[in-house]
Amino acid sequence: MKINTMHHLVSIIFALILTNSCSKSEHNNCTSEKVQSSSIDIDFNCNINIVNNKDEDNHVIINSIEDLHKNVYLDPSGSSIECKNLLDELSGIDYQKFTLLIGKKVVNKIQPTLISQNLERSCINQSITLNIKIKNGGYTAIGVYKYALVIPKHTKDVKYNIDVSD
Repeated sequence: MKINTMHHLVSIIFALILTNSCSKSEHNNCTSEKVQSSSIDIDFNCNINIVNNKDEDNHVIINSIEDLHKNVYLDPSGSSIECKNLLDELSGIDYQKFTLLIGKKVVNKIQPTLISQNLERSCINQSITLNIKIKNGGYTAIGVYKYALVIPKHTKDVKYNIDVSD
């Protein structure tokens, strides 16, 4: 009886070691992969508010038309036809299939320009990371860099990391 119990205990320990070593090797072989996305241009002069109308950094994940209407809106004073077209474009996204990553970053020199953007999914911790690098403009004044990216819909347990730097 004791030999049988000991045999089971050794089998369980061996199985745990094997399982742990396999999961470690899977993480060692894991590489991040690019996420397909399409950018939506937001004109610097467009009075579109993301979360609020304050000069502060905000990044929002939009998964429904309700999220969009709650977090993105036009400033009624002086909104151009281009801004209204932008809001129509954002409203036309199929939120059953896609997610909108939209945000703003306060800059100290206007008009900022995009240098690079990189969007990757990590296979280790189920996260999507967006890195945007911008270049400040030449005129010293507080401004806001705005971005919008449409990506394929992911599961709800995905964590989003967004970094916009100048």
